[in-house]
Amino acid sequence: MRPLSCLLLSAALPLLAQVPDPARVRPEELEVLPLDQLTRRGLEHHQAGRLPQAMQDWMELARRRPAGGLGQYNLACAHGLLGDAEQAAGFLEAAWKHGFTNLDLAAQDTDFDRVREAPAFKAAFARLRAAAQKAEEEQGEVLRLPARSLHLLRVLRPRAFEAARPYPLVLALHGAGASSQGFLPFGRALAERGFLVCLLEGQYPAGGAEPGAVHFLNRPGGVRVPVEESLRLAEDYVLAAVEAVRARYAVPPGKVFLTGFSQGAMLTYSVGLRHADRFRGFVPIGGTVVGDLPAAPGKGGAWLVCHSPTDRAVNDAEHRKAMDALSRLGVRAEVERYEGGHVIPAALIVKIADWMKRRSE
Repeated sequence: MRPLSCLLLSAALPLLAQVPDPARVRPEELEVLPLDQLTRRGLEHHQAGRLPQAMQDWMELARRRPAGGLGQYNLACAHGLLGDAEQAAGFLEAAWKHGFTNLDLAAQDTDFDRVREAPAFKAAFARLRAAAQKAEEEQGEVLRLPARSLHLLRVLRPRAFEAARPYPLVLALHGAGASSQGFLPFGRALAERGFLVCLLEGQYPAGGAEPGAVHFLNRPGGVRVPVEESLRLAEDYVLAAVEAVRARYAVPPGKVFLTGFSQGAMLTYSVGLRHADRFRGFVPIGGTVVGDLPAAPGKGGAWLVCHSPTDRAVNDAEHRKAMDALSRLGVRAEVERYEGGHVIPAALIVKIADWMKRRSE
């Protein structure tokens, strides 16, 4: 069975020629099932060779949950098995439009073997590859990190990137109720200054105003997790992200930095005080310490603490709390004060990049 749980079987059956056009199936004719049961039933139909029924289930899945493109992708597979290149291409592009991005999977999927060399399918696949390349250039390469839940990393490369050349790595953590997408301007600014930048995506839905808003801490599935447990899970995520990026890119030893804004800064403090030996430096911006402090901090890693005196979200008292905690643990930190409140001004990014560059030499 291929990795995607609902892929179609590769064996073509005699009854395929009798499969009705799924576009003619009216939604009101279909039994209403919870989506997880609908998906499971579709898979069971495929495993039993009942492809007409499975196609109806994928039609219903695509109608009721278009986001993610799973139903559309499996309809593309069905038409691939039927040898209908135009329909296979159309549903594959529809899947892409609704969020299916795993073109490497599609390139290897044997369900498309009958149509792979057909002009219509080849042209559609070429368009999708071009769109994927453009999206990667604009938004970074997306890696998915299987940990205790599915985490997303967005990797931004420096200009004139060379795969064999080593680059210092910066892991950047967005604030609560934001996303890696919203943190792209910060990441791009660092990438343009010669860093490989990994933007981590919080794993807990936030329900904020920004599309895709998420948290790193506290609210998986709406159930509040104790802050210490939440911090340890998030720390594991950060450390696993370092290894995932280093497995794919040339990152020199001792040249990994961690920075974060607001809640991302809180997590930067937490990681930095427990895993200092894993990083060259830490740059919390507009944040403070949360949770219990370790009895003794890890050794290694320089600190640049960034704070705006006019920040109302993380005020001077919270900033002093963080500085006092560092002091009690014997951690020396430089402080960069800036104007503007709970934001990251462009001039501050330049100072942060310069600070990291000096420690990368």
